[in-house]
Amino acid sequence: MFSWSKEIFKKYSLFSLLFTLSVILWGAWVRFSHSGDGCGNDWPLCKGRLTPDSFSALMEWIHRATSGLSLLIIFALVFLAFKIYPKKHLMRKLALAAGLLILVEALIGAVLVLASLTGSDSSNLRVAVLAFHLINSLLLVAVLTLCWQNAFSERITVKKPHIYFVCIFPILALTGSIASLAGTLFPSESLIQSFLLDFLPESHITLKLRPLHPLLALGFAAFCLIAFAEKKKALAGMALIAVCSGIATLIFLSPTWLKLSHLFIAYTFWIVLVKNTFDGHPNHKKTFP
Repeated sequence: MFSWSKEIFKKYSLFSLLFTLSVILWGAWVRFSHSGDGCGNDWPLCKGRLTPDSFSALMEWIHRATSGLSLLIIFALVFLAFKIYPKKHLMRKLALAAGLLILVEALIGAVLVLASLTGSDSSNLRVAVLAFHLINSLLLVAVLTLCWQNAFSERITVKKPHIYFVCIFPILALTGSIASLAGTLFPSESLIQSFLLDFLPESHITLKLRPLHPLLALGFAAFCLIAFAEKKKALAGMALIAVCSGIATLIFLSPTWLKLSHLFIAYTFWIVLVKNTFDGHPNHKKTFP
């Protein structure tokens, strides 16, 4: 029997996912444009003001505002899950996980600002916090994807070999985040200069780790093509597109629009991978109000 309330939850989950993804991409733009310190180390105010007073402050202020809105949107998702589904239901657990993860996102954002881990800061603490930030964002997007995909499901099963790629992808994304930060903090004028910087003994840790990303990406894409070429051509094709956009980003010395495009493709691949890894099983004999 069709449940209109579950349909509402499904559509709202998709809205929450898309809005959260847009906030993540805007946050990346803020970092790439060196606007992360536009509001100084004041939080939640912006240089002690309620409104921004410069372009960089406006970029950061918009990110803070949309992040706060994302928090409210996901809290509403939790409320819907508890309103629609019974105790111990899968959707309640997933929605609670999303609520917890968005709270962690907000706390990480506050730490980055209050500890001045923005702008041109190149401390190891910033690298560590951004790494944790990325993993948390990936988990949040994954949970929201499962809410959207399984609104009519009672349980979820895991597919192989997809689950192996789900476990490996965050590691690949982590190296990508480090490589991106290296390009932002230490821009190069040529591909040769960029390559040399990666192997200088005195180079920053992000530069030394940067070569890991293209190597892991090529290996990951190759295994995707082998595993998904026959039955999951969309996943194989997206992996190939992601690698091509990454190569273009490397060759053209990481222009902002290419880095954002590459990030968008990576998150899209992640969403599709999660959708294809976890299968929901609806129970048609039982409906919930």
